[in-house]
Amino acid sequence: MTRRIINGIAAAALVGLLFGCTEAPQTYTPGQSTAAKDELLYAGAPFAGNRAPWEQALKDRARGQTEYTRVR
Repeated sequence: MTRRIINGIAAAALVGLLFGCTEAPQTYTPGQSTAAKDELLYAGAPFAGNRAPWEQALKDRARGQTEYTRVR
């Protein structure tokens, strides 16, 4: 019985060591980003890259979401 417990602990330790040693290295180079570049939010079909109507649409949407203007 004690032998089984020791073997179980040894097996768990071996598995832990194997998974710990297979971790991919994480490197950081200053000035280089690994993040994907996002396209402009207003580059889509409704605004065609024009920022002014996109900002106006955001303002109109925010104006419709405030409780003050909905209650009045």
